[in-house]
Parts: sequence; structure tokens; C-alpha cells
Amino acid sequence: AAFIDWAQGIQRRTALQGVYLYALEKMETLARALGKNEDADKFKAHLEVTRKNAYEKLFNKEKNA
Repeated sequence: AAFIDWAQGIQRRTALQGVYLYALEKMETLARALGKNEDADKFKAHLEVTRKNAYEKLFNKEKNA
């Protein structure tokens, strides 16, 4: 998150959403490695919904960014 704090002109909300998505991916991976597949499935489902919503609400199609 340090990059997000000091980078000029970056939209912090969008950047933090990316960090959150990354964390959800890692939580799913960790849960599977620990044999907690039910938890992993929940993380994956939440990740998919959150990723879809982030794309719909935060992605600028005109700028492709």
C-alpha cells in the first residue's frame, strides 16, 4: 500500500480495490493449501463478484484503464 500512498495522481480507491482483489486470490490459494476447500470456495465466489463489480464500476472503457 506504500506505493498507493505516495504516487501522484493515482486514484486510491481503484488501487486499493486491486490490493483487495489480490488478497482474496491469495486467501483462496492459502485456504486450498490448508485443505479448507469450503472456505476457499467462499473466497473464490466473493472474488468473482467483487472483480466483476470493480470492472463495471471502476474501469474506464474509453481510456482502457
